[in-house]
Amino acid sequence: MIEMRSRLKRGAAVTVDAALGVLAPLIVRGRPAVANPPHPRVLLVRCDHIGDLVMATAVLEPLRAVLQPSRLDVLVGPWAAPLLVGHPLVDDVIVYATPWWSAARGAGGGSRLRALGRLPGVIRRLRAARYDVGIDLRGDLRQIFFFLALGGCLERVSTDRTGGRRLLTRVWPFDPSLHDVEKNAAIVGMLGAHRSTRLAPPALPALPPSLVQELTSASGPRGFVVVATRGTEENRTWPTGHAIRFVNDARAGLGLGTVYVGGLADRPSGDAIAAGGAPLLNLAGRTTLTETVGVMARAASVVAVDSGPMHLAALAGVSIVALFGPGDPRQCRPWAACTRIATTGAPCGCIHARCDVHAGPGRCMIALGPELVLSELKVLLDTT
Repeated sequence: MIEMRSRLKRGAAVTVDAALGVLAPLIVRGRPAVANPPHPRVLLVRCDHIGDLVMATAVLEPLRAVLQPSRLDVLVGPWAAPLLVGHPLVDDVIVYATPWWSAARGAGGGSRLRALGRLPGVIRRLRAARYDVGIDLRGDLRQIFFFLALGGCLERVSTDRTGGRRLLTRVWPFDPSLHDVEKNAAIVGMLGAHRSTRLAPPALPALPPSLVQELTSASGPRGFVVVATRGTEENRTWPTGHAIRFVNDARAGLGLGTVYVGGLADRPSGDAIAAGGAPLLNLAGRTTLTETVGVMARAASVVAVDSGPMHLAALAGVSIVALFGPGDPRQCRPWAACTRIATTGAPCGCIHARCDVHAGPGRCMIALGPELVLSELKVLLDTT
């Protein structure tokens, strides 16, 4: 089991895992007599972050190839579901905001209680589907228990990242040194799937003509760069002052306009950059996920902090400058060939949502100056 931010949380996880280990014979059956039955019904669970779902798309084609499933369904959070709706490799998208991932995204107590109230219905739906194979790519004890075990999956495949070994029929020993794409490939590799690491982008709709016109107007002589500076946690955010200088220098020195992207909660960050005198088109909260990928596909490059937009850029096939502070790029860098990592490291080793030294952006993001980011962008523009 991995270390956790809270010793209390880890202690609770150890206790629950031990209890479930004792009760496992009453909850689940052992491995089915027939391994990989012909044309199985397969459930894939990836209900956490947008970036995690992006990286999980690399397992879709291998699962299709080796299992030839009669159906391949994916359980995802509503914030990421549009990436799979209508995807040619997915039969059905089961949309559910779990109480725990809703909390991670800042949902209030009422929303979390309503999500908890919907959980029994989700479990009943999974049991009714009679899945032969259930796969949880995160290795989350809660998801292993509720969706794979109580969901009635005959084969239950995951990793022992947070426990649940006794509830599983196939367990991949968690290796934190691997990139998340490689971890996912190793988990489905236990079913015989080849370890593909090629992302599977969704079908992209045509951008509305009005949006195309806005992008044209925002472009400089060499087009535009897409920027996303707000992290899911405060210490992953790039300071507004740095972003203002970068936007101005990108236009003056590189001939690039700037388009800011993100969710509705990111819009004030884009407005703050514009208010500081940096000319940009703020699309945060205005585009769907697939439209955001389409915008990125038209860009000269993408500059993004460790966040969902950074991984969406990998789906778009565009070059990326990824800004890392406390995160580890070895595990979660964007899975794209043309990528430059801009980082000064995290000397304080903070792992919390708030920096131990500064309010707001961590000191590692403050040290990541616009000159360094601009130089990394120049390298990409000169080589792509």
